[in-house]
Amino acid sequence: MTNLTGRELDAAIAERIMDMVPCDKWGRHNLGSAGGPVLLKACSHKEGECYSTLEMPCIMGSLGGPPKYSSSLDACREALKVLPSKIKSVHEFTRLLKIELIGEKDWHLCSDFAVLTAEPEKICRAMLAVLNNGKEK
Repeated sequence: MTNLTGRELDAAIAERIMDMVPCDKWGRHNLGSAGGPVLLKACSHKEGECYSTLEMPCIMGSLGGPPKYSSSLDACREALKVLPSKIKSVHEFTRLLKIELIGEKDWHLCSDFAVLTAEPEKICRAMLAVLNNGKEK
């Protein structure tokens, strides 16, 4: 399994599963009272093909960077929708997710309910593991 966490894990999911590329052609703008700080894309990538390498704090957390797959269940689900087109076996993904949840030794004891309620970070690690055929990368 991967030992990536947080934003590094998010970037790996964005690039390896969602086929996004990091892009430095995003600029900071301030809309003032009409909306505050924003990042505007100034590149030739189509919508969803890139993410800003620039990250900046804002009132709701932060702007920029890859989507927050490892901390947002909604973002994680978007990656899960794409995953079947990238792997040979959904069963293998489920097995690796169970290993991520309770460990190599007892994974077969993990219930399917536990899989359904897994944290996004663990789901992301299992997604990368299945892409790597269970090997560390």
